[in-house]
Amino acid sequence: MISNNATIEASSEHDNKLKLAVWNARSIRNKCTQFSDYVTDQALDIVSITETWLHLDDDSVIALCKPEGYTFNSFPREGRRGGGVGILSRLPMRSSKIGGFISFEACETVIRCPFKSFCIITIYRPPTSSGISTTSQFFDEFSTLLEQYSLIDNLLITGDFNLHIDKSDNPQTIHFLDILDSTNFVQLINSPTHRLGHILDLIVTNNPSVILSTSVHQNNLSDHFVLQVDVDVSKSSVLKKEIIFRSFKDIKLDVLKTSLLSAFSTFFNNGSTAANVNSVVCNYNLRLRMLRDKLAPEKKKTITIRSKSQWYTDDCRDAKRRRRRLERMWLKSGKNADHMNYKQQCSVYYDILDAARTSYIHTQIKECGSDQRRLFKLTNKLLGRCDDEELPSAVSDKELAQDFNTFFCEKVQNLRQPLLHSPSSLATSLQIVVSQHEY
Repeated sequence: MISNNATIEASSEHDNKLKLAVWNARSIRNKCTQFSDYVTDQALDIVSITETWLHLDDDSVIALCKPEGYTFNSFPREGRRGGGVGILSRLPMRSSKIGGFISFEACETVIRCPFKSFCIITIYRPPTSSGISTTSQFFDEFSTLLEQYSLIDNLLITGDFNLHIDKSDNPQTIHFLDILDSTNFVQLINSPTHRLGHILDLIVTNNPSVILSTSVHQNNLSDHFVLQVDVDVSKSSVLKKEIIFRSFKDIKLDVLKTSLLSAFSTFFNNGSTAANVNSVVCNYNLRLRMLRDKLAPEKKKTITIRSKSQWYTDDCRDAKRRRRRLERMWLKSGKNADHMNYKQQCSVYYDILDAARTSYIHTQIKECGSDQRRLFKLTNKLLGRCDDEELPSAVSDKELAQDFNTFFCEKVQNLRQPLLHSPSSLATSLQIVVSQHEY
């Protein structure tokens, strides 16, 4: 049984820091909506994914996995089913597949931030039982990888290594940790990452100071848990607002009864108030308000405003609240019965999400009517075939604008340069222009 303290909430002091997640999807194809909702709900900036089980032509699946404003780069396994790695990010990134290795699949991603850039290597190593390679071959190839990237600052190596790191006396574990130690890398995950209690998914770095905190979140989307990391990189500020609320659910029933009896014990004994209905009502409301302020005083809380999908309905919201309530009950009690109730509500919530998204798409298609152009545009969007031109990647809009300005200034300068140093060429050019306009 996994300890119920495996889920750790990130502290508020890290809210403006970059949030990285690592997850073995065990096929993301059948959980696109749930994955997109999880990314949005957890406000994740980057997700390193293994075992995507995607294909080269899965643009429609990738489109369903991406929340608004995110980019998904997929690197499927070639020649055989399963496997595959990918990375989802809402920040500018440059990704490429790492080739030349047999024992594992990998991709490299460089993330550009305003004040710091860092590199993420996503690795998936199939189990030895798959017959792809031996453990000794993996150790040799992984050592080669570390040597190739050892000089890169702020390097994070993430993914599913299929080694039982929790077994400290295991020869394979000892050998793997020795390889890390000899190249000045550190492994950061100490909690089980799989439902059977093993540590299979890892985060390795050559700069531990860049990691502010790590946690393991059991989200029931696959048999692997989600690793969440707060990286010491400031990101763009998010919209926040202050709300005022009252905790009526914290009022105990016996306290409420006693308070009501005390507040209204003399209300109907005062004959003078009965002469004026308005004054009776005002007095009644005043006593209720005083009682409310006493038992459930106003509280203030700052919340983050997150954009939700247009198809996200009130039914989705209600199901999500029930799921969170059951999750808190399970984490507090640690009982198997509470865990089963939570998992059951997760399934209910995911079914409602799928139904809401399907209904929204059907409505969109129906609204297109006989407008074929609008229908084709919607179809291309759903299939991930949008041909919208993307701007070049940049740290900020200001830097992008400056890059455009520099490009065009240099272009004009380059055009002027030969004309200034060659008057004859200028005269020839003018003669050509004049001759073209002669009748």
